[in-house]
Amino acid sequence: MISHVWTVICSRSVIDEDTKNISLMDVVEQVTIDAESAKQKDVLLPLPFEVVTLWSREDEAGKSNTEARLRLLSPEGTEINQQFYKIDLSEHPRMRTRIRVPGLPFVGPGNYVFCVDLRRQDGETWREVARVPLQLQVESPQPKRRP
Repeated sequence: MISHVWTVICSRSVIDEDTKNISLMDVVEQVTIDAESAKQKDVLLPLPFEVVTLWSREDEAGKSNTEARLRLLSPEGTEINQQFYKIDLSEHPRMRTRIRVPGLPFVGPGNYVFCVDLRRQDGETWREVARVPLQLQVESPQPKRRP
């Protein structure tokens, strides 16, 4: 069986070649955009980031393969996007997945949620294992100064 350990949104990640440890750079919890950018709806904001997840075997002796997916929900709860990927723990007890996201589909300010789902076997229903929020807020316009 496969277990979800953690999921983090960050601007980028780096894996050390010698130790194979990962460094998560600039963990992202909130993004602020200017009011001018917020006037456009249904556009891709150029905010590249990564969604990094650690998976492990629940049973050290057990070897598992399965499928996972990452879904992005809008502040209203509508699914904006989803991406499927394989989890293969047949050779190693742990596995990290790094999904690079080129930008955020902007539908308005609020809490966007990344949902991580797992399916133990083909045909089985999806089970949500994590929800990671990303708050997108709009910067208030600065009052104009009088001369």
